[in-house]
Parts: sequence; C-alpha cells; structure tokens
Amino acid sequence: MDQKHAIVAIAFGKAIHARHRCVHFGGRTFARPRVYETLVPNRVYTVSGAAWAGETDMTEIAVSTDGGHTWAEAEFLDPVRRHAWRRWKFDWLTPKKPGQYTLLARAKDAGGVLQPDEHDQNYGVYVINHSLPIEVFVDDSGGPRP
Repeated sequence: MDQKHAIVAIAFGKAIHARHRCVHFGGRTFARPRVYETLVPNRVYTVSGAAWAGETDMTEIAVSTDGGHTWAEAEFLDPVRRHAWRRWKFDWLTPKKPGQYTLLARAKDAGGVLQPDEHDQNYGVYVINHSLPIEVFVDDSGGPRP
C-alpha cells in the first residue's frame, strides 16, 4: 500500500508520523460504541466514527457487525473535502440473540484503495492504518459487562 494513502478510521488519540505527514489514530475505530459497551437487543443503535485518507478524498465507508464476514455501506455526514476528516454513521439493528459481537469499519479512497484488514508488520507500531475491531455485548439484563 502506498504510504501517502494510508487510511485511518477514527480521529481520537495519539499522533503517529507516516513519512512526511501525520496520521491521527486512537485506541478505537469508532466514536460510538465504546469498547465492551452493552447494547440492548433488537434496537436500532447508531454506530459512528470518522474517516480520513490524507492526500486524497475518502469516498466509501463500510461497517461489519460480524467480525468482517459481511459488510454494509455506512453514510457520510460531511461532504468530501480534501485533507478533511469525514464523519460517518451506520444504523445497526442489534441482534435479538444476546452475545458478544465484533464491529469493524473500513474505508476506501478516491483511488479505490481499500483500508487493509491486517497490520503491515513492516511498519512496526508507527503506522497503524488497518481496521481495528470493537467488541460489544448485546444483552437485555441491564448491567454492564466486565
């Protein structure tokens, strides 16, 4: 993957330098939900985040609620603006079945470059531009999970 087109899915957290620019990356892929958040079953929950592709435009965002087996298109909330983050949302009907679910988001830029599924070990810990999973629980017991 071309280094100047690294794609990151959220803008919260540390600055990591990738060649001659700065990529912002946080410990989570989504603004919402939080890691290990407990969600009510069979309700619409708005998953949200932000995407950025650096020197090109971000054109697509997709969300998986099953650990990357299937993907659905999310909706951008902001217009395309070069060098700008684009907020996005995805309305997820949480499953009826209680359990743990893995959410992922991945983006595509104007050149058709898709965000990688796995970390490129050649970049060590300095460039983290792959999709990061968020584990959530679906449970109607009302209490938070450990």
